[in-house]
Amino acid sequence: MSTSLEIKVLIVEDDLMIQRILTEFLKKIKGYTLVGVASDYVSAKNFIESTAIDFVLLDIYLPGGLGIDLLKWIRQQERAIDALLITADNRSETLEKAMRFGAVDYLIKPFRFSRFQEALKRYLIKKAQLHNKIMMDQENIDQLMRLNQNLTYEESTNQTFESIMVFLQKNGNQSYTSSEIAKSLGISRITARRYLEEMENDGIVVLELAYGGVGRPKNLYRFLGGRNEN
Repeated sequence: MSTSLEIKVLIVEDDLMIQRILTEFLKKIKGYTLVGVASDYVSAKNFIESTAIDFVLLDIYLPGGLGIDLLKWIRQQERAIDALLITADNRSETLEKAMRFGAVDYLIKPFRFSRFQEALKRYLIKKAQLHNKIMMDQENIDQLMRLNQNLTYEESTNQTFESIMVFLQKNGNQSYTSSEIAKSLGISRITARRYLEEMENDGIVVLELAYGGVGRPKNLYRFLGGRNEN
């Protein structure tokens, strides 16, 4: 770990769109520097062996191997590298393996920037506290352990976000108004617009203005990156 606590990050993800989203998200969070991107198991392993890194944003299903196995290998090598798993795998047995091999957090795709930011900020706080204290008393330890339990976002809120994200991914080449999305998903237009504005700020969707005959232009939202073929 560098003394300045600038966390050096490797992204391990085969989806180019997710790579771009993670890269943009990292730029918004102080304390983290992206030093590399790997699209498969072997190149990720080679990068770790040749480059000093502190942290991995790790997908599970990769060409050439599993992210879980890469995390296991990191532990076997006793490298001072932590990992945040970002995956569509929501099986409890996979989560259990991730915890066993020391994953600092586990995000289910599609995920919100606020949740991603929370995970990285919490990790940075822990590293800073460990870095600044040579000797720890029980109170310090309790504070660090409580950081792992301080997860604050509503399940229903996350489900709404995911529903909108999945809808846009499946129709990636088309643009929709907030009213059209709200009607398709059975949610209010105000709720849909709020999430779409957040997604635009996070670089997940792009806002397009459609000019008709008379009146204000329509706000149309399109998933950034085009149609998802997965």
